[in-house]
Amino acid sequence: MNELKYSGYVTEQGEITLPARLRAEVSSRFKGKEFEAIFRKKKKTRSSEQNRYYWGVVVRMVAEGFADLGNPISPGSDEDCATVHEYLKRRFLKPITAADANGEVHELGYSTANLSTSEMMDYIAQIQQFAAEFLNVAIPAPGEQAEMNF
Repeated sequence: MNELKYSGYVTEQGEITLPARLRAEVSSRFKGKEFEAIFRKKKKTRSSEQNRYYWGVVVRMVAEGFADLGNPISPGSDEDCATVHEYLKRRFLKPITAADANGEVHELGYSTANLSTSEMMDYIAQIQQFAAEFLNVAIPAPGEQAEMNF
């Protein structure tokens, strides 16, 4: 796909700042072709703190909940936590889809990588509710104390 992605900023005075290389790269990439420019507010992707909380608390506590119910899952196992992560993505996220040459739509999978901070919070809230209702696990909010046994 011929796509260039840039981030810019509009000052309080309304001045637009963009990378200096933008004009040259657009000119060379799309010479003799039409192009489309789309401007949208840049979304803040999930933070590293959210990522650590998700993997270190949320996924591990869900794995522990499954294990406590007699399932063959080890919450201390990175492989089992990856399996739980895949399950949670399938259960709570919309699939990434793509059409083939015949127009048939295929589900490619699910991803948390591009979730904004608020989308990640919503995803975690859904998991917390699921864990409470179906696994009898109360996943603490970030910053709350919890005891985990592995």
